[in-house]
Amino acid sequence: MEKITKFIKQKENILVFLLIVFSLLGSTLCITLSNGDELWAFQNVYKIYNGFQIYEDANVICTPLFFFVGNFIFHILGANFFVFRIYSIIIFSAFYFLTYKILRELKINRKISITFLLIIIMFGNFLLSRVMANYNSLALTFCLLGIYLLISRKTKLDKKGILIQSLICFCVAMTKQNIGLFYAIALAIIIPVSYTHLRAHETRR
Repeated sequence: MEKITKFIKQKENILVFLLIVFSLLGSTLCITLSNGDELWAFQNVYKIYNGFQIYEDANVICTPLFFFVGNFIFHILGANFFVFRIYSIIIFSAFYFLTYKILRELKINRKISITFLLIIIMFGNFLLSRVMANYNSLALTFCLLGIYLLISRKTKLDKKGILIQSLICFCVAMTKQNIGLFYAIALAIIIPVSYTHLRAHETRR
């Protein structure tokens, strides 16, 4: 039992990530295609893949990063609905895994974190992931990455950290403009305060 517990602690991130991926596989690949947002997003990525111009031939109403990433994946794996749903699994796997990492950085117990994670994955019969790949979920995933880097102190808000957060903000804004605006406002509040605190700390040293 001790060996199992030790193994789980050592491979915690890998095991949790695999749990997320396998939880999403069935709920993503077995959903019947319907006339909704997924079809709209797919056809726009498919148009771009076939050489149509975004904003001219493809009826896109937001910033283009989601569609460019989808086009890149189509060129690697093929342009079809199965690959588009793989794209969805990639987005939501990152989304849920970053959620778990944030919970752990907040010192929430492993069992509670996993339980909460499974609840939000399965909430409403996998309601969130059944929306499939879309620019909102990708933008929020970038936001979670930025939040995780901040609270885990993987990046301090020095010049390098500000550059990293600026790049993340750029990715958010290039995926969904209004979410990017809110993220930029949050950074505009956090960075000056944190940078002033950092300079004061260096001065005292």
